[in-house]
Amino acid sequence: MIYIIQSMKTKSVLFLALIASIFSSCDVVDGPYGVPIDNGGTDTNTVSNKVLVEDFTGHTCVYCPDAHREAERLQAIYGKKILVLGNHSGFFASPKVTSGGIPIYPDSSFSYDFRNPISTAVATDFGIIALGYPKGMINRSKDNSNNLIIEWSAWEAAIDKALAKPVLAGLEMTTTYDAGSKNISCSVVTEVLQDLTNNLQLAMYVVEDSIVNWQKDGSVNERNYMHRHVLRGSLNGAYGIDLGAGLSKGTKITKTASATLSPADANPSHVSIYAVLTNAVTKEVIQVEEQKIIP
Repeated sequence: MIYIIQSMKTKSVLFLALIASIFSSCDVVDGPYGVPIDNGGTDTNTVSNKVLVEDFTGHTCVYCPDAHREAERLQAIYGKKILVLGNHSGFFASPKVTSGGIPIYPDSSFSYDFRNPISTAVATDFGIIALGYPKGMINRSKDNSNNLIIEWSAWEAAIDKALAKPVLAGLEMTTTYDAGSKNISCSVVTEVLQDLTNNLQLAMYVVEDSIVNWQKDGSVNERNYMHRHVLRGSLNGAYGIDLGAGLSKGTKITKTASATLSPADANPSHVSIYAVLTNAVTKEVIQVEEQKIIP
């Protein structure tokens, strides 16, 4: 809306008001946080770090919704700068069907199995699966207190630390999905922005959002709980494809992987691929990007 200046003293005042109103009506534009597709290359001036927030959770973990709510709060703050990944694994994620042949929950609640070999492997390899949930990792790197596995209350400070690090690489993604065969294919271009010594790995995780199912939330058994950003599997294993070591600035590497969408009840309209680039030696996440399989 353009406001009329009451005194109408000068044309310059009216002009300034017009300019201010135009800027106040513009949409806020995020980014860019990935490699721009149309610039034929990029550098650290056009790419920013994105951060992977891994939330280790389970549907019978009564405190886990606190972490879910914190993840939503952080997404409202950081927007596209962070990607949340819900890792359902371990005791709290196991289906509760029977105990000694007797149904634990006669209404069949908590019988759904969110687990998969990829979520279990990651939770196991980082020593999280035997811990009390919720737990988290931010870019699989240590926080200011030198902790790798941290409580949800420490996530925000760890995100700030990760975002402040030098930008080492950018990712550009292309995905396709065949509804008939349920085949997902993903191609990722990794562009190295600083000379790197250690070996790199590129994983392509299958992530489904907005799964409605049971969840314990404190003393409440919530039937229609919205499970967000659920890790469903991978196109190329728990840690992905090897990209090599000693990569120099400006190097571009393209890798493609494909797999059949699973489990059978996954909704392709809610599925994305997370491209996760890691340092194979330190295990730290260098860059992460997301692309829906159905635009």
